[in-house]
Amino acid sequence: MEVKVSDKYVITKDKYQFIVRELYTVADKSSEKYGEERSRPIGYYKTISCLVEFLIRQEVAESSCNNFKDLEKLIKSFGKKCEDAFIVTLENSK
Repeated sequence: MEVKVSDKYVITKDKYQFIVRELYTVADKSSEKYGEERSRPIGYYKTISCLVEFLIRQEVAESSCNNFKDLEKLIKSFGKKCEDAFIVTLENSK
């Protein structure tokens, strides 16, 4: 299973847990992999709800929201993005 939630995160899983992986582009010009999109694990979760909670906290921490209304919009928007990504993945696996 691989669920791309946004341009920053992809979710994978093994038989024990869900893994949040951060996407990045190799920036080292001397590397053979220069310019490739790669991912690195940043969190391991037993449940999807804990995983989504972590992702929303990350988005909030990185945001420039300065009032509760904007914060509410951000949380709802990112929560919807997560939901849509999982729905598409489930539909494609049928």
